[in-house]
Amino acid sequence: MIEKIRKEELKKPDSFQVAAWRLIGYLTKNKRQVIAAAALLTVFITGTLAWFIYDGIYEKKAGELYFKAYEEDIKGTILGQEHAVKGYADLVSGYPRSRAALLSLFRLGSLYYSQNKYDEAIDSYRGFLAKKPNDKVFLYLAHAGLGYCFEAKSDLAKAAASFEEAQKYATGDNYTVLGYRNLARVYEGLNDKARSKEHLLRALELSKDHGLKLLIQKMISELGQS
Repeated sequence: MIEKIRKEELKKPDSFQVAAWRLIGYLTKNKRQVIAAAALLTVFITGTLAWFIYDGIYEKKAGELYFKAYEEDIKGTILGQEHAVKGYADLVSGYPRSRAALLSLFRLGSLYYSQNKYDEAIDSYRGFLAKKPNDKVFLYLAHAGLGYCFEAKSDLAKAAASFEEAQKYATGDNYTVLGYRNLARVYEGLNDKARSKEHLLRALELSKDHGLKLLIQKMISELGQS
């Protein structure tokens, strides 16, 4: 059975009303501070919204430039590569904070390497790595790309260091085997046959391709004879 409300309780102020009046009193008493805080909040929200809009436009424009350069890149022609290099370079210069600039630096490394411009390729790969990408495949390929550049410049010590670094990011047996073969080749060039053989044996152990196994076995045999 519901209890009857006593007259004394009817005379008491409602708790919500009390809280509301207290809030109104506080706002009236501290009107200037409240208006200032509201203004700051409005500026913050407006600024944040403007930034997101700007950032979206910034990334969209960078993406458009990237795909325009990429279309030239995949043509596979000398002229196409030249246009792609310019496109990627302009993108990196004009939109350095964009995600497209990160990919452009990676592509520039590959293109410069294919053009035998090893110093430019090294600068591009290092620029890519300086942006601290978190994709293991790209990290592997960028460090390996540095290794190929240094190997082409006959700086085998730096090539070995780059290939060793690449192995830290190898995902799957294919990349790992490729890395071991790269290291074996470079250490052979450094006349360190023991380490070269060590990496070839690791590659042989992981390789699942019969033809590749035969090739690695032949390399090990020739290494022992030299």
